[in-house]
Amino acid sequence: MQVWKFCRLFDPAYVGLATMQNLHADIMCHTSIKVLGDAAEGLKAELAAYKVTATGVQADCDLCGFWRTHGSLFPNLNAAAKIAATIQPSSAAAERVFAMLKWMFTKQQGGTHEDYKVLSLLLRYNECWRLKVEKARLAIDEP
Repeated sequence: MQVWKFCRLFDPAYVGLATMQNLHADIMCHTSIKVLGDAAEGLKAELAAYKVTATGVQADCDLCGFWRTHGSLFPNLNAAAKIAATIQPSSAAAERVFAMLKWMFTKQQGGTHEDYKVLSLLLRYNECWRLKVEKARLAIDEP
């Protein structure tokens, strides 16, 4: 939920209608995206001018076009928008992990200690990932 609140900052239609108090609260959600570090002050500094620019923008506007046109005016927000655009809005990875967990532990093993389940799952997931990477590397090396 925190990531979603932060990401809506990059929709100018939302920003144009939101209160400054809500926008400041949304900026504080940036901590859920580790790669942004301590970006809050830079984002807050550009917020008022961004809100003025975003006022009147329609909900169906071209977001990429907006940021291409106005991104240079808001360098901190523009950099954060590029990071936010790379966030995958999918639960497929989490679903794969839960499927793997279900496959690894039967109902009879439901009482297994949680630490053991986590460790086993991490080892299995990392092994699957290592095999995928190795397979891809072999495919690249083949003539």
